[in-house]
Amino acid sequence: MTTLNLQAKQDFLERDAATRDPLRALSEFVWNALDADASKVEIQLERNDLGGLAAIRIVDDGTGISAQHAEVDFGNLGASWKRDAHRTSNLGRAIHGKEGRGRLRFFSLAQRARWFSTTREIVPGAEEGPLTSRAIEIHSKSLERCEVSEAESPFAETPGTSVVLTMLKSTFDELSSTEAFSRFSTLFAPYVLQYPNVEIWYNGFKVDPNLTIRRCEDLPALIVQLSDRTINDLKVKVIEWKAATDTRQIHFGGEDGIVLGSQPAHVTAPGFEFSAYAYSAYFQEVADHNLLELDDLNEPDFVVVLSHIREALSEYFRARLSEQSL
Repeated sequence: MTTLNLQAKQDFLERDAATRDPLRALSEFVWNALDADASKVEIQLERNDLGGLAAIRIVDDGTGISAQHAEVDFGNLGASWKRDAHRTSNLGRAIHGKEGRGRLRFFSLAQRARWFSTTREIVPGAEEGPLTSRAIEIHSKSLERCEVSEAESPFAETPGTSVVLTMLKSTFDELSSTEAFSRFSTLFAPYVLQYPNVEIWYNGFKVDPNLTIRRCEDLPALIVQLSDRTINDLKVKVIEWKAATDTRQIHFGGEDGIVLGSQPAHVTAPGFEFSAYAYSAYFQEVADHNLLELDDLNEPDFVVVLSHIREALSEYFRARLSEQSL
């Protein structure tokens, strides 16, 4: 048994881990799985005998958590292996996380989080190393402490990770709603479009862009002049949904398919159900400073960029309304 201690205090970690949106907290575990090259990720809402939500399980078939990654990622806040990585190790996909904070999001949902992970060790000169497994546990009242237990034999015959959240802090009835799946789909449909071999499931339902998307269009590239630099890599994608959604959001990412944060769209588009996705290295910089977590972020440069995106969206929907009137 190894005890790893984060060099940060409980009150700081609670502020860093807290979110009012349980779906946002769960999405961090999915992003972690995708960053581990998972081809299939599933969120399972486990019920008790009375039908209430008893536990939440996130299962993936990714590369798992090695002993080295457990020590670095769980023993040091902000020292994740992802900080120096631009692509996932095996499949070369875009990476979402950088700081290693996502694992602590369970704090908003549960008293305890436990990871069961199997990975294949790298042995120099060998085509295939042995499988090893470990259990990792964190309690909400001591976020700075992480218990890592090595297993004598693998929990599974192939690499992968299962995260179980127990002692839930609320009934979280909203997580079982169709609205929750709809919001979840808006976060991950662009990723599935970018990487069609990936399967993402939520409470028994698969994120399937072919079933939910009416129209998807990339807008002309935008160039935004700021006070001290020019942003010339800004891309905007608009997805029109077949079914109604309760949020019109602009989602921000550093690369296609990745969602680092969101803001209300505030775009007039009568009769359209849509989400917009803006991608630029600039948004990765903003996310690295934890600013995309803020509602209605009013940082001056961000406001300028956001106004350009909203104007482009307004032009797009004016054109769409003209099409429909013909």
